[in-house]
Amino acid sequence: MSPARTPYDKLRTRLGPERVQRNVPLAPYTTFKIGGPADLFFEARTRDELAEAVLAARELGIPYFVLGLGANILVGDRGFRGLVIRNVARATACCPATASGPKAGPSSIPT
Repeated sequence: MSPARTPYDKLRTRLGPERVQRNVPLAPYTTFKIGGPADLFFEARTRDELAEAVLAARELGIPYFVLGLGANILVGDRGFRGLVIRNVARATACCPATASGPKAGPSSIPT
């Protein structure tokens, strides 16, 4: 009989054990340079990795937080109980602009 695997173990297997770190201090990732550790920490390098990390956390019932540049956020000394997904993907658009649909950016602001 194999030992029971926790949701955290399953997440590390799914996202890559070498990519999911444990007990990572969050202070270096915030502009205020304060904050305790995340139970689990993953840097999403592509939009596919970002989507996979969010889906995996949801499916496994693991609380998660997507961290961008770390501005406008304060992390308590106790840190975050769950997965912090640091989005380091570049040039990712979530909603491609179409001729009939809305788009974001300087060109969409009326002058």
